[in-house]
This record gives sequence, C-alpha cells and structure tokens, in this order.
Amino acid sequence: MINMEIRDDYKFLRVEDAFKALHLNISLIGVIVELDFPTASDCSCTLRIIDPWH
Repeated sequence: MINMEIRDDYKFLRVEDAFKALHLNISLIGVIVELDFPTASDCSCTLRIIDPWH
C-alpha cells in the first residue's frame, strides 16, 4: 500500500476579505442570487454573489 500525504492548500476567505487580497489569485465559492444578462445595446452584465458570512 502506498502511503500518501493529503495536503489542503486552500484558504477560505469571506468575499469582502477576498477583495482586499489584490495580489492573490482568488476563486470564489458562493451562491448566485441574481444574474442579469446584457440587453440589446448593453455591454455588461450583473452577477450578485453572497457567502455564508453575509
């Protein structure tokens, strides 16, 4: 049997703290509560995410 060490290199942050960590690559995990797609002439969309600490 091979003995393998399992490492957890993830650090979970609140969304508000993730915005302060500008020098890091951040992956967001949350719940999408609202999503608006662009209309005919708009070039942007809105995505609202909440986290468990909200």
